[in-house]
Amino acid sequence: MVILTRMTANNWSMVCHSYFTFTTILGIVFLAALFQIIYTAIHSRFFATSFYEAESFNSAQWSKANNSLIQTDNLCPQGYSTSTEDLLCMILPQFEKQYKNPCWHSSTGKLMCLPYFIQIGVTKCGTSDMFDSLKRHPDVAHLPAVKEINFFNIRHYYKNSHDGPYQTFQQYVNKFRRAAKYIQEQRHSITGEFSVRYIEMNWWKLLPQNRGRPTPIAIIADTIKRILPNVKLLISLRDPVERSQSFYYYTKRKWKKEDVEPFETFLYPTISKIRECIKEKSEFGCIMENELKEGLRWRVSVTFLLEALYVYYIKRWMSVFQRDQFLVIPFEEYRDNKFETMNRIFSFLEIRQMNRTEMVKRNILKKRIINKGPSSIYIPLREKARDMLYDFYEPYNKMLYDYLNDTFTYRWRKEPYESYKLKYT
Repeated sequence: MVILTRMTANNWSMVCHSYFTFTTILGIVFLAALFQIIYTAIHSRFFATSFYEAESFNSAQWSKANNSLIQTDNLCPQGYSTSTEDLLCMILPQFEKQYKNPCWHSSTGKLMCLPYFIQIGVTKCGTSDMFDSLKRHPDVAHLPAVKEINFFNIRHYYKNSHDGPYQTFQQYVNKFRRAAKYIQEQRHSITGEFSVRYIEMNWWKLLPQNRGRPTPIAIIADTIKRILPNVKLLISLRDPVERSQSFYYYTKRKWKKEDVEPFETFLYPTISKIRECIKEKSEFGCIMENELKEGLRWRVSVTFLLEALYVYYIKRWMSVFQRDQFLVIPFEEYRDNKFETMNRIFSFLEIRQMNRTEMVKRNILKKRIINKGPSSIYIPLREKARDMLYDFYEPYNKMLYDYLNDTFTYRWRKEPYESYKLKYT
């Protein structure tokens, strides 16, 4: 009896010990799972959505009435995966305060840098000349050898394209290796890039978050905002009519399409199709709509005509970034008074301004003839075609004037036809 009691007590002690061990393990597993859930939620929210604080859209869906975009509070859900690096979800480098330019040291101790400024548009507005002039400033550290990197809109998301093969984020950073070496010695210096197609919004379907969606929840501006929240942005604008002609002759020469119909020939059907689209979907909807190009013999014509609806692009970008992060540069002012315009750019970038003598010495004021060739010789539009273009763009130029509160758009008004023709003689 004594032996049985002793065995029962021992067995009871073992059972209690096993139960205590089991409940302890179960508790640890539960706490670990709870920690993982909390960590995932915090990580996802911090790294995926904190950059949306600057968004001003309140609409739940993209509507014709207010040209809004769909919003979401989680662009990186648990289990989310993509075949490309997701720039909206990646862990970001911590920039070091001792450098004016956004830079950090890698795990190997090497200094790495990203752009302090980006020229985001618009094509055929003097940006090639500006690129060549700006890189001559002693405080601008080695701009990339190629003017248009096109990383955020094309190179990172297309596996292969006419602009080159797919690029990783590290390959993009490597574009600024020479600049980083210079910045390491000259900590007040800066670097940047000119990718003048960033301002366009017809690349939105390439972002992983937008796959399968009829409308975007993020565009290039949101991606750049997350990685470079304090970046300075340059935008060059030009009289839409003159720009359209310039783009036509440039593209015709670049693609060696001497058989392309005259500018006026495709102008009428293209403008007509754009007007139909605007009536059905709104201007913003047409800008985002790649299918608008279908059915036209020369599809690029839609692109360069829509790109001159500047106010819609600028409004969208300024809904992501603060207004004081932008400098809008009228092409006409840059062309006619380059000295003052360059100093305005230097001031905006917070680098040293120069006197005229120093600019001349550094070849900053040199007038460059870029993209010049036989097809660059413009033929003046006939009066009817010219007036149609001005009538088409006039209300949008007025909207731009009201939005920016700037008078430069008054220089884009229709002048007497005889004065217009003199420009081409």
